[in-house]
Amino acid sequence: MGKVRNETTYPKRIESHRIDSLAMRFVRAKFPSYWIDRDLSERDYGIDLAIEIFNQKNNSVDSETSTGLLSLIQVKGTTIPLEKRDGYYKFSNFPVRTLNYAMQFKIPFILIVVSVNRDSLLNSTAHFLWLQDYIRKDGYGCLRKDWRLHKKITLRIPIENDFVQKQSFFEDCVKEDHFEMEKIDAVKKYYQIKCYTESISNVGNYELVMDMWLDLLASIDKLDFMKKEYDIDDDFDIAFDIEKVKKLCLAIKKQKSIVEHQKILLQESFKKIEYIIYDNFDE
Repeated sequence: MGKVRNETTYPKRIESHRIDSLAMRFVRAKFPSYWIDRDLSERDYGIDLAIEIFNQKNNSVDSETSTGLLSLIQVKGTTIPLEKRDGYYKFSNFPVRTLNYAMQFKIPFILIVVSVNRDSLLNSTAHFLWLQDYIRKDGYGCLRKDWRLHKKITLRIPIENDFVQKQSFFEDCVKEDHFEMEKIDAVKKYYQIKCYTESISNVGNYELVMDMWLDLLASIDKLDFMKKEYDIDDDFDIAFDIEKVKKLCLAIKKQKSIVEHQKILLQESFKKIEYIIYDNFDE
């Protein structure tokens, strides 16, 4: 018979899990009130949180509005000081499979690395890295061409990506990605209605075409709002009364036909949209 053990055994919490839990507690404590974070209860595939950034006007909680600005977050904790070199922190042994996973998403997948202070959690520091952007920019010129052939690599996190001190910069990363997707969406819609508008007199289904127009106008309207907020391009402020064009489209849709003066107004509006597309988005 085997030797009988007299002591009672219990589950043990390993050190890496304890450090990651402290890191998560620190990160969440630093979220602004207008960030909504959601736990992901499914198995751990590398995503710890999903956050949505709301608009906050005049620093009033009552004026927070949804934006659709979403980001996926992975939090990693470490008690080993990160090596600093040439304006970057080096974060070693990061799984390549997580980078591959990040590239599958259409919204920002952001890594937050927390240097956990064991004695005082509040004195910990954290830095972030937008993983898709990091890969697209070849790790800021230092990502090896054969990186996908390795299991783990070392990441370079810019020192200025301070999660606590530069949260506005963090938000800008999420907004930049969102804006790029909105631009692509608007360009697709533009090309979808281009042929219909150029031969608008021969269109059979005016209801369908006007719905396409209204969808494009909604995208342009959203981009115009974002332009005003983030100062993307002063040329965007060309004379374009979007509400007037919406009313025109609704009128054509209702009457299921188009008269000459409506045709002229619609094609003039299309030329202005074409200006917006080519001058601001065609890169």
